[in-house]
Amino acid sequence: PYTTLFRSDGGMRDALSIFDQMVSFSGGNLTYENVCQNLNVLNQEYYFKLVDYFLEGKVPECLLLLNEVLQKGFDGGNFIAGLATHMRNLLVSRDAVTLPLLEMSEKMRSRYQEQAQRCPIRFVYKVLKLTNECDQAYRTSRNKRLQVEICLIQSAQAAEPENADASGHSPAQNDYAHRHANHHDEPLYGLGPHHTAQSAHHGIQGGHGGEADND
Repeated sequence: PYTTLFRSDGGMRDALSIFDQMVSFSGGNLTYENVCQNLNVLNQEYYFKLVDYFLEGKVPECLLLLNEVLQKGFDGGNFIAGLATHMRNLLVSRDAVTLPLLEMSEKMRSRYQEQAQRCPIRFVYKVLKLTNECDQAYRTSRNKRLQVEICLIQSAQAAEPENADASGHSPAQNDYAHRHANHHDEPLYGLGPHHTAQSAHHGIQGGHGGEADND
């Protein structure tokens, strides 16, 4: 019902007419999958999978998913609009007060709630902003596909910690790795008892005991 209502732009009479047609086309075996196929509506599973890729920082997988969607004949602008709706649904799924705003089945609500709990709130806000900006720029862009790809890349980066660089390491981790690059037998991150004692010993011999204590 939600899919037919979406396709009818919210008009109940049109939605009921479309619903009757879907029942007729499917021979009474009405499923979410064949409704999406008959109405040329992108399956919501694509967006769940895409957000998982965002959270895992899998940029190549995001671009391949977009390519698959475009090859199925879907418009990039509609794809971004659907992603914006998906992120909005994740936002309202985070709070029991706003949960009734999700007009869908209990099963689908549960899917949204599960994914929403894995999404940092700043990430949700950021991707909402990115998709809105992409939607506005898409209409006048001379390279529409690139416009969408940039949005997906930035969305995948939005899930990374703000103080992490391209390697995924924080500045403190990179500084430690640089200062201890020659200690191949020591762990890269985190000081163990052996490393602490060894560093202190070398520091005392070299006359830099204070610096060893700081490390």
